[in-house]
Amino acid sequence: MYIFLIFFLGIIAAIHFYIWRRLVLNTQLKSPLKTIATLTIVALAISIPATMFLSRAVPFETVKTFATAPLIWMGSMLLTVTFLGLTDLFFLMRHLIGKATQSKSPISDTLLDPGRRDSLRKIAAAGTLGMTGTLTTASFIRVQTDATVISQQIFLSKLPPSLNGLRIVQISDIHIGLTLDGAFLSRIVDQVNRLNPDIIAITGDLIDGSVSQ
Repeated sequence: MYIFLIFFLGIIAAIHFYIWRRLVLNTQLKSPLKTIATLTIVALAISIPATMFLSRAVPFETVKTFATAPLIWMGSMLLTVTFLGLTDLFFLMRHLIGKATQSKSPISDTLLDPGRRDSLRKIAAAGTLGMTGTLTTASFIRVQTDATVISQQIFLSKLPPSLNGLRIVQISDIHIGLTLDGAFLSRIVDQVNRLNPDIIAITGDLIDGSVSQ
């Protein structure tokens, strides 16, 4: 357990250091904006393990009052790292192309120009924040609506005729917990029942936390 905890905290710290380096250090933010951004990233990094610890140490209803923001950030954090990773891959390829053409093409000066590189990094950082904010907002709105239903007919040659037309509803990743409660689950139950299933298969991630909560 302690090994997992150290590994988990190390991963969280490394991710947030990467985000800080790319969004604050590499974009050359000036004070006081640099200080504000740094403190915000540190607070967000602490909020994730703190929320997980408090959810097991204090009353559930108490944690729910402040858990929404850290849990939303957890999803946004993964989106941020993904987009930053893609931009870093772009810069790496751009650097390799510039090195390969350095003595062969006049465009190499443009590709390797430090001023142009810094401007592109700032644009990439702004684009990352914009994309992450947009997708996070869309996801938050989407979860307030009904679950997406995907209909799929399955043909089995050895299926007994008596089971022809058998209807299975498979659901997963409901994640009832700190942010999604009984009201959300009731909507899912009603939606599933309207599909008139013969079998309901719940294939994981039904709850986050303890069953009693």
